[in-house]
Amino acid sequence: MRTRIVSVATVIGLVCVIAHCGGSTTTVGGSDASSDGSTSDDGSTSDGSVSDSASGDGGATCNPACTTGRVCCSGACKNPDNDPDNCGGCGTRCSGATPYCDGTCKAKPCSAGGACAPELCCGTACCTSGQLCCKNEGPVGGPPACHTPTAMEPSCPPGCAPLCRSDVNAKRDIAPVDGRDVLDALARVPMSTWSYKTDAPEVRHLGPMAQDLHAAFGLGGSDKSYDPIDAHGVAFASIQALYAISKEQSARIEKLERENALLRSRGACGTCGDGCK
Repeated sequence: MRTRIVSVATVIGLVCVIAHCGGSTTTVGGSDASSDGSTSDDGSTSDGSVSDSASGDGGATCNPACTTGRVCCSGACKNPDNDPDNCGGCGTRCSGATPYCDGTCKAKPCSAGGACAPELCCGTACCTSGQLCCKNEGPVGGPPACHTPTAMEPSCPPGCAPLCRSDVNAKRDIAPVDGRDVLDALARVPMSTWSYKTDAPEVRHLGPMAQDLHAAFGLGGSDKSYDPIDAHGVAFASIQALYAISKEQSARIEKLERENALLRSRGACGTCGDGCK
């Protein structure tokens, strides 16, 4: 029977490729910019942002409680580091000359030059009308990205910075998975190198297409991007499956080695008769 030999390098390679996910097929941009968006006493700012509250909980509690790097706003945990509707605190909305949230409201970073209108520029990318220019919160840091608001994700993706929320008390409909099935599905997902259309010519990336991952696993709410927490889950389940396969192979190899040693010892006896056992 043909067996699959799993090496340590295979496992390490899987971790490196999947855990470092860009996670999105949305357009990404480049450099950062800074512009202060301080708030006045009446809730407005000199640059157009509006503050409904300074930094509190928005008048409601979150259950379970928000993790490190999140604030509770109107009963939902928000990332004040990149949420333009709750930038730096609940209710601080970035608008006008500073629609970009980087802990505080700032002007959108733009290094695209004259490639697009200033109001659509996002790093080296050009957003379309209605898109948000969002700070990339990882898990692996990257340039700003254009995000299309949806009912499920109306503001910038909170990402995993500084932590990926995975509290069992925050989850429902928990079901186990078969790691072998996950591994087999992942093995059929095409991998390729590519560049975003807005990347410089020399910039290349490696990984899957969001459409292929969504077709293989059906995770997340879109086939245009994938959530870092889902990429982690696929990687962890596949690594566990590879570990189980390696243990099975080790046990099989040890058994075959014992049998071979026994056969060799019997062959060395020749025709000695009852003297060989």
